[in-house]
Amino acid sequence: MARITDEIEAFDVSPAYMAEAIGLALAEGLEAALAPVPGLVDVVQSCGLAGLRPLPSSVEAILELADPEGRIAGLPVQSRGRLITASQYWPDQYRMLASWFEDSDETVAGLESARSHTALTRSMWSVLEARRVQWAAIIARNALLLSAAGTDDAEEFIAVAAALMNGRDLKKIPVMKFICDQSILVWIDRKDGPSGLLDPDVEGPFVSSSMVPANFPAPAFAAEKKDELAKLLRPAGLTEPWLDGYLTGVCTAPLFVEPLDWLSPLLNLVAFNLKTDKKLSCFVELLMLRYNDTVSKMRAADDLALIPTEIPLIPIWADGYLTAWEATKPNWPSKVLGAQGKSIRKMLEQATDGRFDNTELSVSLPEWLRQRFADQQM
Repeated sequence: MARITDEIEAFDVSPAYMAEAIGLALAEGLEAALAPVPGLVDVVQSCGLAGLRPLPSSVEAILELADPEGRIAGLPVQSRGRLITASQYWPDQYRMLASWFEDSDETVAGLESARSHTALTRSMWSVLEARRVQWAAIIARNALLLSAAGTDDAEEFIAVAAALMNGRDLKKIPVMKFICDQSILVWIDRKDGPSGLLDPDVEGPFVSSSMVPANFPAPAFAAEKKDELAKLLRPAGLTEPWLDGYLTGVCTAPLFVEPLDWLSPLLNLVAFNLKTDKKLSCFVELLMLRYNDTVSKMRAADDLALIPTEIPLIPIWADGYLTAWEATKPNWPSKVLGAQGKSIRKMLEQATDGRFDNTELSVSLPEWLRQRFADQQM
């Protein structure tokens, strides 16, 4: 028992919780037409559990067991929102979340059909939307366990499970963003990615901001050599037009993006192929040079080079821009973007699939980008 509890998370619970947990499992077994596991009767007798019966196993029923008085459901919207937001810290607190990812045939099929990094994430969100109830059930079961163990985090799990059942946007639930990212990483680690999108040797987990030099950004950098940055991007399946789109997205976010917040996602994609500290430092310096160049372009009046002039490069550039948008989502509040921002977002999403009017794009997009840069809030 000591070895088992060292290898997995374990909680002290009451016999009453054990009876509930087994009752829920019996109900799930009935639904799947499965016989109880061998030895269950012996366990029940040893623990003194009598009169066990299958219990209703819907998410709502489990939440009622976890919160019989309905206290969490009765909280103000803002209070429940704070509990949901706190789910961003679960991966650091509970090792069990290392196994929270999608790995079904539907998941693999959806990811393999993606032809860009933005499409990859969009496909994963679609899979998770179809699995909303299943994830609500997993979180509700953990809510019941944590409630029985007397932990404060049980309230967060209850609030998140209820939010999933109530139709809350998955992207507004931090733990679902974690599940989305981790599912993509698992797929990449198993070397099932489509050629040309991600290098098949890229491995997780994502790097953290701790990889960034402590004195970043440096005060000055050497001039970029021809094709120097392109060579560092190529193993990750990225190109300079994609990076230009990404950096333009960073520079035009409604709220200023700190360097570490936009650099870390790029390192997640590229750093595995940078085998030495020298290459990593060089990559960071080149990124800052490109970032400074992008800022200079944004400041220049009537600069038509904000987007590619070659039509085949526009989908690549748009994918980079949308990747920056998703990677720095907190810096893109919808109330600041307004209707025009939503329209531009839709235009860019269509552009990643090659569906765009080049005349309209080349006129409306640069103007919008300059305005976004001018209005950016620190």
